[in-house]
Amino acid sequence: MLDAQKLNVLQITTYPIDEPDHGGKFRCFNIRASLRKLFNVETLSFEVSDGVDCIDGFKIKLNNKKLVGGLGSGYLLDWGYNVALDSRDSLYEKLTAKIKKYNPDIIFLEQPFLGPLVEKMKKSNVVSDKCFVVYSSHNIEFALKAEIYKDVFSGEELQKKLNMVKNIELDAISSANMSIAVSQEDVDFIKKISPDQEVFLYQNGHSIINETPNAEKWQKLFSQAQRNWVFVGSWHPPNINGIYNLITNSLMDLDSSKVKLWVLGSVGLGLEATYSFENKAGSPIEIITDVTNEDIDSAIMASSGIVLPVWEGGGSNLKTVQALLSRKAIISTKHAFRGLDEYVTEDGVTITDSPDEIVAALNGFPLRDLYDRELSISTLPWDKILSTLPDNLLQSYRKHTKE
Repeated sequence: MLDAQKLNVLQITTYPIDEPDHGGKFRCFNIRASLRKLFNVETLSFEVSDGVDCIDGFKIKLNNKKLVGGLGSGYLLDWGYNVALDSRDSLYEKLTAKIKKYNPDIIFLEQPFLGPLVEKMKKSNVVSDKCFVVYSSHNIEFALKAEIYKDVFSGEELQKKLNMVKNIELDAISSANMSIAVSQEDVDFIKKISPDQEVFLYQNGHSIINETPNAEKWQKLFSQAQRNWVFVGSWHPPNINGIYNLITNSLMDLDSSKVKLWVLGSVGLGLEATYSFENKAGSPIEIITDVTNEDIDSAIMASSGIVLPVWEGGGSNLKTVQALLSRKAIISTKHAFRGLDEYVTEDGVTITDSPDEIVAALNGFPLRDLYDRELSISTLPWDKILSTLPDNLLQSYRKHTKE
């Protein structure tokens, strides 16, 4: 039931966020929770499925085989949803009817990829051309896509795909009335493109781990080795390449009865698919892809600590925040602390960019169960980071509507 006294916000994402399971989803989920303190907020989301194309509320599901076949690659899904809707008139009409009825005062665009859809809706009066648009940057996307696409496309096709992303990103920034960004680097990038625009910095946060319902399960698994480190990540090239960097250096030389690295989440699927890496008996690395958020929390708190072997990528690393808030030992690259530089001296954190030194630390880092991190605990939970977002949005909206 909408509150008639509140403005209506339509958040737009390229994935469902009700049950977040990776960094982008967590960011969108917590932004929505924050905004709902002052606004009505609905989320328009997209996802692929094995079923027929359909819409349920503001959730759009598209047949995976048909969608990927039409685009030519699953790596193009994010901005490819625009292409898909252009060829599905009936679905688009059902969507626009719902949006017209909701009548958003504000559109909150998460990442730039669905910017063409926003412009299309404004031009066709699905939403008012005076609708206040917020661009929510998670990364400098065309730079990130350059790292990803170079392993998938080549030559003229590669350049064409990169130009597509760059144009979508620049248009999303230029047409926004206000932006929020995840790092100072992103803020500077946006201001360079749109100097007069209000841009607010809201870095990534995380939740403090309060409950570990599967602790006994992980304690049993961790009884195989004296030290058990965890790496949690999504199917994302910086994560996959980072862990493989350890594997191809000295990680596999470790005694698995003394040290074991547990790779949790879909990064393991990426490692298997990209590098044909498989679990083997007696290996110092073990991949477990099917884990819940409860599993991850429990594994972290039962572990010796967290490893963050990330040498590439943009934005700020949500998993770094999770590691800091857990108060467990952290072995990390400097890059994994991008946007979080003030926390590198926190208790129990060691920073090195050498894969061999990371592996050596797994075996030799002096461990305590928990470390004192007053700075992290006081500033990094999502509710603290996003506390000013609703007021800043409301003030910016009111300023814009008075002009």
